[in-house]
Amino acid sequence: MTAWDDFAALLRQDLAALAAGDTVLLRHGRRIVQFQQLPRLLRAEVVGNAFLPPEEQLTEAEQASLAAWGWQPPQGQTEPNWWFNLPWPATSAQYDALTARLVAAVRDGSGVADPAQLTVEAWHDGPTEPLPLNLAIAR
Repeated sequence: MTAWDDFAALLRQDLAALAAGDTVLLRHGRRIVQFQQLPRLLRAEVVGNAFLPPEEQLTEAEQASLAAWGWQPPQGQTEPNWWFNLPWPATSAQYDALTARLVAAVRDGSGVADPAQLTVEAWHDGPTEPLPLNLAIAR
């Protein structure tokens, strides 16, 4: 198994265990992939160019990769990030697909060569309530 396979397996476990109010950020510099469990859906976002300085803007190839993986593109000020909503509760197949989509967003859409380059931040209902994740424990 590759480092990305191991990362995906841990991420998949964490996604299925999230409770309403849980938020997770996968950070590589200013590039962020985040997801939050809400009462009726799991909201996932990839930082859009509106929040990135010119030298770190997503390239056309990175944006094409995000679109190919099913991410919805930014839509002005109302949706400044790439996004995807997964209805909750989700099926096992839906969690598998979201895991693949998130890994692709980090690896291909944000240009991260190795998951060890990521900083993982997670909390429940605010940054003062840290959330233990398999992803964070494995680091």
